[in-house]
Amino acid sequence: LYRNHDEEGTLYLDYRNNFGSNEDEQSENQVIYGHAMWNGDMMGCLRKYRNDFDFYKVSPFIELSSNYKEYDYVIFAFLITSGSYNATDFHYWNMEELDTEEEFNFYIDNCKRSWLMDTGVDVKYGDKLVTLSTCYADEDNSRFLVVARRLREGEVAGDMTTIQRT
Repeated sequence: LYRNHDEEGTLYLDYRNNFGSNEDEQSENQVIYGHAMWNGDMMGCLRKYRNDFDFYKVSPFIELSSNYKEYDYVIFAFLITSGSYNATDFHYWNMEELDTEEEFNFYIDNCKRSWLMDTGVDVKYGDKLVTLSTCYADEDNSRFLVVARRLREGEVAGDMTTIQRT
């Protein structure tokens, strides 16, 4: 950030994402990248989702702040997928704009196909998503994703009883 070396790097939003003040112009899927540090820094805490499914019960929400507003999301999927272009047709890193129902459903179906746990959270076309992407294994270029949808009217961050279920 300040042109100083830092082995942890920084969390960053894909440059193609629009996360401006006009919500109608925001990308349907905000893809955020970062290292999973062994000490838990950066996205290191995401390991807890794949190592202990009970962790989801105590931490199912994500808060994301822009320069304009704070948004709350509920996690609906966490999964391991390929980060290699030739190894998969699920190129999540190229799926910021999910403008059509077909594109949106393709993204959601791929998340659900590989998810490690069925959270029961309802997801439907028109929901705004955030995808946290970090490394899983260097030898096969796999990635660990945590995917959440923005809370809807009447849903309350911190209260899973208000979250619409499938």
